[in-house]
Amino acid sequence: MLRWLASPVARARLPLRIAIELLSTRVDQLCCFIRSNGLQPPPMPKERDSALTRILELLGLSEINSTLAQHTNCETIGKPSRETDPPPSKELPENRYTDAMQSQSLSSLPATAYGDTRTIVAGVGRSAQNSSSRSIMECWDWDIGLGTYITPNSSDVHCLFETTSPSGTLGTDSEGIDSLTDELSDRVGTLRIGPGGQTHFCGPTSNFNLPNMPISDTFESYRKAKHDVLQRLDRLGCNIEIPASLEEHLINLYFSWQNPFFHVVDRRIYEEAKVKWLDMKDTPFYSEALRNAILFGDRAKSLLEIELDCPCVATIQAMVILSSHEIGNGTDARGWLYSGMATRLAFDLALHLDMSAHVSSGDITAADADLRRTVFWAAYTVDQLLGFSLGRPCRTNMEDVTVGKPDHHASQWASAKWAPYIFPNSVDVDAGLLDYTEAVSQQQVALCELMAPCGYILYGTSHFSKTLLQELNAKIVAKLRHWKAQLPPALQIDLNDHSATYLPHVLLLHMQYYQNIIYAHRPWMSKSYLQPQPPKGPGYLHAREMCIQSAISIAKILVLYESRYTLRRINVKAVSITSSAILFLLFAAVCKYPSQSHHDIAAFLSTCFRALDEFSLSWQSARRAKDLLVGLQQQWEIRTRSSKILRRPNQIIPGLDAHG
Repeated sequence: MLRWLASPVARARLPLRIAIELLSTRVDQLCCFIRSNGLQPPPMPKERDSALTRILELLGLSEINSTLAQHTNCETIGKPSRETDPPPSKELPENRYTDAMQSQSLSSLPATAYGDTRTIVAGVGRSAQNSSSRSIMECWDWDIGLGTYITPNSSDVHCLFETTSPSGTLGTDSEGIDSLTDELSDRVGTLRIGPGGQTHFCGPTSNFNLPNMPISDTFESYRKAKHDVLQRLDRLGCNIEIPASLEEHLINLYFSWQNPFFHVVDRRIYEEAKVKWLDMKDTPFYSEALRNAILFGDRAKSLLEIELDCPCVATIQAMVILSSHEIGNGTDARGWLYSGMATRLAFDLALHLDMSAHVSSGDITAADADLRRTVFWAAYTVDQLLGFSLGRPCRTNMEDVTVGKPDHHASQWASAKWAPYIFPNSVDVDAGLLDYTEAVSQQQVALCELMAPCGYILYGTSHFSKTLLQELNAKIVAKLRHWKAQLPPALQIDLNDHSATYLPHVLLLHMQYYQNIIYAHRPWMSKSYLQPQPPKGPGYLHAREMCIQSAISIAKILVLYESRYTLRRINVKAVSITSSAILFLLFAAVCKYPSQSHHDIAAFLSTCFRALDEFSLSWQSARRAKDLLVGLQQQWEIRTRSSKILRRPNQIIPGLDAHG
């Protein structure tokens, strides 16, 4: 029995098919003997009879075997019963087993699965209708979906009986059965590695998560995408050859300004994979959707539809890039969906799993494992940050994530140099700065993990008391401050030092930190909304102070960034961060924030609004954000002026008093 369970046939649930094979063989024997004028059929081998009995019992078809035994144990078939024979059972309605019904029932059997068996069975049915003993076929329920099975090879059937005991017990005391049940009881899941390092993760509740299961054709079907890409572009009317010089220019811009902050593509691996793709070789690290996501977003969206049928690592990379592209274009819903799809697909392709063992065994290379790690954390980071930016923070289950974080070894951080690419021949790479992209990625992940509870507790539930929420939030703020204090020297900045050199992605990292401080304090700005009663903790004035001071810090970083690189090629994340700063600088302006002169607040506001103007040259969302914020400024000014007119002399405006 163990041999049969280990065979490919066992994995296709063969017991029902084997039973059908046995019955078909038996029917064939009956046909022969019917044609021989009722000779006694030979007895069935004992072990096969026992196995058939047991299988039919397990399938709930034991009545078939009973009827079979009733008719095969007679001395003859087709002869009148003896006086000693039991009386025939009550006849069924006369019209139930007509030739027409036999024909209709048997026509549902696929000829490809059973061949001449349908003809043989039909012959038995018609011959047995004229017999005093009813045919076995009269008791067969044909509506059991036989068409979904294929007759197993005789060798596979033989394996079933070869190790089955005469009693029909299916190996209940076998070590193989224990091993099988252990696999079925697994609560973790199984990683599949297909051709070219293509991976897929089958979770524990999947029907296909057992070890050594055959690999689905899906692993190789992404090759078909190569043939579909040109056809799709032709239908869209955008199958235009991209000049090599233009492609190189756009790629340089992407890797210089966008990829370092949302680090999802390794340029060396991308270019190597592209060569393989063009040579018609399999690689999960390049696709036309990824290439066009870097170059042209609209083309990439169309090509992505092809890849969703056979996704690979490059598909996730394309989704991460397209997410930022759509957010920048103001299509927030599509951008958020792309980031969510990228995260879910990362789990589907098992990017969340540690691949050390598979690297050691040679299944994949160390470079491939590193890229998988990079892509997973990029997808996670983009999804988390975008959730906060859109006011839709969501919780991603990270309990099953075993892949390592972005490289934490400082000695490996600056293995390359970064230079501010603008146009061809505008950069001297040797004169560039040491690139700390990996370090920035690591710190981004840390920030996202620190802020995750803020998203699903402070902003995501109302089941906690105000006191408990305040305690939890205080811990988050303490961790944020500790994070900033513990940054390595290469990632530290001085807001008042206008001569030091800073990487653009390092400046953006600090802007993200200050936006997180705003997120953590914003709900506590009200005197009564979340503040515990009696008052406890730092209070609403402290929350207002933290939000306004963080907004001022963001404005100062924008000045540092603009003086070094201009703001035209900044990462799209800056739109959300700058909008947060403007919101609270407007609040400071209308409430006459005391710790800064009105002139200073106005200057910071001017810096941020001007930044949105610069962003809008690249990102449509910046123009929309500016229009909304200008409208909000006008509304707030009208409200505060109306309050001044209506209030009595020396009365303080509620919520806008001398304390902010």
